[in-house]
Amino acid sequence: MNLLYIGPYRQYDYMGQTSRILLHSIKEKCSYNNHKVYSRPLYIDFGSVDEKMPEYIKKDETFPSDSTNWSGIIQHMPVEFLSSQSFTKNIAIPILNNQLAKTSLNNNNFRKLNLFDHVLVENDNQKNFLLKSGITTKISVYNEEIKTDYIDHNLRNKQFDLGSLNNNFVFAFIGSYASNQNIIHKLIVSFLVAFRSEPKNTLFFLLKGTSEDKEELTKFYNETKQKLNILDINPIIFSFASLQLQESIACINTCSCYLSINDDVAYNMYEKYAQSINKPIISKYNLEVTHTPGLGVGYFYDIEDVIGSINTMSLTYKLKSIQSDNKILKNKSNNKSVGEIICNILQ
Repeated sequence: MNLLYIGPYRQYDYMGQTSRILLHSIKEKCSYNNHKVYSRPLYIDFGSVDEKMPEYIKKDETFPSDSTNWSGIIQHMPVEFLSSQSFTKNIAIPILNNQLAKTSLNNNNFRKLNLFDHVLVENDNQKNFLLKSGITTKISVYNEEIKTDYIDHNLRNKQFDLGSLNNNFVFAFIGSYASNQNIIHKLIVSFLVAFRSEPKNTLFFLLKGTSEDKEELTKFYNETKQKLNILDINPIIFSFASLQLQESIACINTCSCYLSINDDVAYNMYEKYAQSINKPIISKYNLEVTHTPGLGVGYFYDIEDVIGSINTMSLTYKLKSIQSDNKILKNKSNNKSVGEIICNILQ
């Protein structure tokens, strides 16, 4: 049986990294079942094309001939790029982002998924959104672990130099300021409350944003410290960058605990990378969720997201407990890998 995988595995960004991991899983699992997996690259961002492909990707990349008779097509790409042509099996792995809650449920691009035989998504939030959008195609949630040897060796050694703060317990958050402004504000409040008298802790933000964003965030931080009557004993660092893969990996390598509390496809991958190198993780899925914030300090910002509003008290408690216990908080999942699910589909 001949299968064709189409995805952005030649890109040097989070989409390319995720695509390479999925392609490797599909080839590894399907080869055991006498399925021949071919691949074609998709270029979503030409500015992120990786000219020097790692050897393990070259091994996975097998170009088909134009006359190949396909038994199944696996498309890993944004919804608007998907092709609904008829094949024996047409499988979609849509690249979704953290703006689902603001997306119209009547979006015709999503309705296109009803023309596929099977849809695979990364988490239950994405599955629930698609179900509410009227998708009747079978939807499966996959769980793909990241092995450290999937990450380029040079990247695995990169770290940020935080100077004297390198000896602190460092919490790290990665994301876009524009789409995560409220949760960033709540993190600042929770961190200051949790460690108001413990100077050996640092909150490190690696953010994508403008100079105006940085100015606004610095103002919020200073005003919050004044309202909570907290001096400069709890360092919070804001680093604005382009959020290329190498910067994000370096951030995770540097931190003591990774804060995975947004819902963007890029940051799902970073959470799994943090797990693979045994970093403690605070995830939105192991936080208490409520629509009523209530820490009692009189200074709050509601965070309405796909799963509701994260409770500030729960976040403060998690920051304190993980710093003292240094435990790894993993999301329990019984979901199968992409390769395993596809093999089951083809049976």
